[in-house]
Amino acid sequence: MVSAETGCTNKDDSASFEYGLQLSKVRPDESIFIDNSRVNLVAAGALGMNVVHFDDSKNNVAELAQHLRKRCRTKQIERCQTLRSRGRAGTCCNR
Repeated sequence: MVSAETGCTNKDDSASFEYGLQLSKVRPDESIFIDNSRVNLVAAGALGMNVVHFDDSKNNVAELAQHLRKRCRTKQIERCQTLRSRGRAGTCCNR
């Protein structure tokens, strides 16, 4: 979701993020908010969203992609450990 496209440009207000979560039908811990301003990450992080600061001056897309892959892998491992502890590991934990 792009904030400018939805009209939710007030990034220091959690209502904008709550709207985005409702619209996309995901939990905060299933979402990632990327912004070039660390100040804008505060409200999203307080809701439990995963936040990533992207420095426009560096414009290092490869670094951002690597960071996201690492974060997604970590979340996948955490999810599998939770399922395993509940006896529902399935195939997600096979490496």
